Amino acid sequence: MDDSGLNSPYVQSKGPKMIDDDLDAPSFPLEAAAKDAGLITDTARAAGLHLGIAEVVRERLRLAADDGLGRADVAATYRMSRKAAS
Repeated sequence: MDDSGLNSPYVQSKGPKMIDDDLDAPSFPLEAAAKDAGLITDTARAAGLHLGIAEVVRERLRLAADDGLGRADVAATYRMSRKAAS
């Protein structure tokens, strides 16, 4: 991954934690990300804009929070994908 175009500080920081499923002590809680996504999309709507990908992210974060992941790190959204695959 180090020599990949996908390499980034985020991947370096969160990747190992995701692999080890070590996201219960958050650096940024998922519930805070959900709040921010809501503020962003609400502000955009009020300005007459539709931010399609931001709407998808907002919904994904909301679903993850509703599934009990709100206090976990924002990267814990991957748990939903893993759960859906099983």
